[in-house]
Amino acid sequence: AEGEKHSIKGTYKPLLQDNEKYGKKVRVKVQLDSTKFWSPSKLPYDYLPELRGSELDCVVQVSKIWVGVDQWGVTLELRHALVHESILTTCPF
Repeated sequence: AEGEKHSIKGTYKPLLQDNEKYGKKVRVKVQLDSTKFWSPSKLPYDYLPELRGSELDCVVQVSKIWVGVDQWGVTLELRHALVHESILTTCPF
Protein backbone atom coordinates (compact mmCIF):
# COMPACT_ATOMS: atom_id res chain seq x y z
CA ALA A 1 0.00 0.00 0.00
CA GLU A 2 2.90 2.37 0.76
CA GLY A 3 4.34 1.93 -2.77
CA GLU A 4 0.96 2.63 -4.34
CA LYS A 5 0.70 5.90 -2.44
CA HIS A 6 4.05 7.06 -3.85
CA SER A 7 3.23 6.11 -7.44
CA ILE A 8 -0.07 8.00 -7.33
CA LYS A 9 1.55 11.04 -5.77
CA GLY A 10 4.33 10.91 -8.38
CA THR A 11 1.89 11.08 -11.31
CA TYR A 12 -0.57 13.56 -9.78
CA LYS A 13 -0.43 17.08 -11.21
CA PRO A 14 -2.38 19.78 -9.35
CA LEU A 15 -4.74 21.99 -11.34
CA LEU A 16 -3.15 25.16 -9.92
CA GLN A 17 0.60 25.37 -10.48
CA ASP A 18 3.29 27.99 -9.92
CA ASN A 19 5.09 28.94 -13.12
CA GLU A 20 8.28 31.03 -12.97
CA LYS A 21 7.63 32.73 -16.31
CA TYR A 22 3.85 33.34 -16.12
CA GLY A 23 3.04 33.27 -12.40
CA LYS A 24 0.06 31.05 -11.63
CA LYS A 25 -0.93 28.45 -14.22
CA VAL A 26 -4.27 26.61 -14.23
CA ARG A 27 -4.86 23.34 -16.04
CA VAL A 28 -8.35 23.14 -17.51
CA LYS A 29 -10.45 20.36 -19.00
CA VAL A 30 -13.19 21.43 -21.40
CA GLN A 31 -16.11 19.39 -22.74
CA LEU A 32 -16.07 20.40 -26.38
CA ASP A 33 -19.58 19.17 -27.14
CA SER A 34 -21.17 21.62 -24.66
CA THR A 35 -19.00 24.69 -25.34
CA LYS A 36 -19.65 27.28 -28.06
CA PHE A 37 -16.60 29.02 -29.53
CA TRP A 38 -17.04 32.47 -31.09
CA SER A 39 -14.84 34.55 -33.41
CA PRO A 40 -14.03 38.21 -32.60
CA SER A 41 -16.74 39.19 -35.13
CA LYS A 42 -19.25 37.40 -32.82
CA LEU A 43 -19.90 34.59 -35.31
CA PRO A 44 -19.77 30.96 -34.12
CA TYR A 45 -16.90 28.81 -35.36
CA ASP A 46 -17.86 25.90 -37.61
CA TYR A 47 -14.71 24.12 -36.41
CA LEU A 48 -12.59 24.06 -33.25
CA PRO A 49 -10.21 27.03 -33.43
CA GLU A 50 -6.56 26.69 -32.42
CA LEU A 51 -6.59 27.49 -28.72
CA ARG A 52 -2.88 27.20 -27.89
CA GLY A 53 -1.45 30.71 -27.63
CA SER A 54 -4.86 32.32 -28.18
CA GLU A 55 -6.60 34.65 -25.77
CA LEU A 56 -10.06 33.63 -24.57
CA ASP A 57 -12.90 35.63 -23.07
CA CYS A 58 -14.88 33.01 -21.18
CA VAL A 59 -18.37 32.59 -19.79
CA VAL A 60 -18.36 29.86 -17.14
CA GLN A 61 -21.08 28.38 -14.97
CA VAL A 62 -20.74 26.63 -11.61
CA SER A 63 -22.14 23.17 -12.26
CA LYS A 64 -21.18 21.39 -9.01
CA ILE A 65 -19.92 22.05 -5.53
CA TRP A 66 -18.65 18.84 -3.99
CA VAL A 67 -17.44 17.83 -0.54
CA GLY A 68 -15.27 14.84 0.34
CA VAL A 69 -13.97 13.51 3.64
CA ASP A 70 -11.11 16.00 3.91
CA GLN A 71 -11.45 18.08 0.74
CA TRP A 72 -13.93 20.09 -1.29
CA GLY A 73 -14.11 21.54 -4.76
CA VAL A 74 -16.05 23.44 -7.38
CA THR A 75 -16.67 22.29 -10.94
CA LEU A 76 -16.93 25.06 -13.52
CA GLU A 77 -18.41 24.46 -16.95
CA LEU A 78 -17.19 26.52 -19.90
CA ARG A 79 -20.33 27.61 -21.77
CA HIS A 80 -19.01 30.18 -24.29
CA ALA A 81 -15.54 31.34 -25.35
CA LEU A 82 -14.69 34.33 -27.53
CA VAL A 83 -11.41 33.32 -29.21
CA HIS A 84 -8.76 35.84 -30.23
CA GLU A 85 -6.44 33.51 -32.17
CA SER A 86 -2.72 34.06 -31.93
CA ILE A 87 -1.14 35.34 -35.15
CA LEU A 88 1.40 32.51 -34.84
CA THR A 89 -1.31 29.83 -34.93
CA THR A 90 -3.29 31.37 -37.80
CA CYS A 91 -0.33 31.93 -40.13
CA PRO A 92 -0.89 29.76 -43.26
CA PHE A 93 2.84 29.26 -44.06
